[in-house]
Amino acid sequence: MWVTNTYLSLGWGIGAAIGAKIAEPNRQVVCSIGDGATMFSASGFWTMKRYQVPVLTVVFNNYYYQAVRNGFYGYNGRMKETGHYHGLYIGDPDIDFVKLAESQGVKGEKVTSGGDIKAAFKRGIQATRDGNPYLIEVVVGRTGGGSDSTWHQGFKLAPERTRMV
Repeated sequence: MWVTNTYLSLGWGIGAAIGAKIAEPNRQVVCSIGDGATMFSASGFWTMKRYQVPVLTVVFNNYYYQAVRNGFYGYNGRMKETGHYHGLYIGDPDIDFVKLAESQGVKGEKVTSGGDIKAAFKRGIQATRDGNPYLIEVVVGRTGGGSDSTWHQGFKLAPERTRMV
């Protein structure tokens, strides 16, 4: 079974995967989600662990809100013209989704090579068969217009302080 939305909301995937597993506890549930959407619902890893909901979560990490950037690129406005996609690059610092999940009790691993995906999936599926949630972070390239932009606003608060408190 394939469950999806219309790509008009971010962050519902982890909760939906938990709900799917509760509804069908004897079926394998895989949550395929992007890095940006995960940032809207990462507390779901804690829920998976606390209530022993064995979902395999695959986070595709390209360090970008890619769907939003593609929309702005297609609009042909100032962001496309300048390559400055405000608030959409989510690197620097890079988010380690494996550590994020592990901080909530969910084990996982990062995959950076296509040749390692099959073995990671085998370990993830075995973890869920054993009754544990598992996360696989797959680092992927960005695609589409503006995908080479890593621009982000360079604001830093600490140097602006008049008191070091």
